Amino acid sequence: METGTVTGAAARLHISQPAVSKQLRTFEEGLGFAVFDRVRGRLTATAEAHALYDQAERVFTGVDQLQRFGSDLNEAKRGHLVVAALPMLSNRWLPGVIGRFLVNRPRITVTVQTRTSIKVAEWVAAQQVDVGIGLLPADDTVVTEQVLMRIEAVCAIPRDHPLVAKAIIEPRDLDGQSFISLSDFDRSRLLIDRVLDEVGARPRRRIDTVMAYTACAFVAQGLGVSIIDGLSARENLDLGLVIRPFRPRIEFEIKLLRPVYRPRSRLADAFVAELDRCTIDHCLNDFDVKSQREGD
Repeated sequence: METGTVTGAAARLHISQPAVSKQLRTFEEGLGFAVFDRVRGRLTATAEAHALYDQAERVFTGVDQLQRFGSDLNEAKRGHLVVAALPMLSNRWLPGVIGRFLVNRPRITVTVQTRTSIKVAEWVAAQQVDVGIGLLPADDTVVTEQVLMRIEAVCAIPRDHPLVAKAIIEPRDLDGQSFISLSDFDRSRLLIDRVLDEVGARPRRRIDTVMAYTACAFVAQGLGVSIIDGLSARENLDLGLVIRPFRPRIEFEIKLLRPVYRPRSRLADAFVAELDRCTIDHCLNDFDVKSQREGD
């Protein structure tokens, strides 16, 4: 069809002219009709040949698309990913990770569910998500878990608050202070309350919220101080709050949860690898007091 001659076809296929003639003859015999008219040494395609050629092009195009699709799957550039994560990571950090992951993956779609750690663990155990990120261990044989990162708790303070003068905040400093606390849906509230209770510190709980971002916004408005994770605190410095280290150290251990029986995909594995790379700069175990004070 493309060269118009047996000789041209043989050269294109890198086989002998007789071999082309034999294959063409066998092909026509199998069909039961001629696909070319022979006119003065050239092949003139019949109407049936044009119909077959169009169909063959569709087949080969489909094969090429299938090969590209397989290549995309191999390189984790095609598919759908479902991620569930606790609120403290879903405001800015996780969107940043997903954004970087999708830059060169235009055929990937992602569903992000922001839930409490309890719900994240439940959804992973139910095999409903590819990746879960939460504070609570799964305690379930149908879930695998690993520590993704550890984030130190810090004290968020309004700019004009007297506690800004202190380099380090301790539980006794919060006794009687107007306090923005995190709702008790996650383990973070339990860890903070335990440290305060050990020394008998009784902050005046004024607002409860499930979102660390919301807590930062209330602090920035001067409604109280708060103990939140260092990642959320640093992400929200632009609201106009001040951050100080809190001692004794409270550390939030962030878990990466994956379902055992949900089909594992190269896409999910590639995303987990991206998470590992992006946590290197966010394991906030050592809060830099000097740099924070210089930035006040």
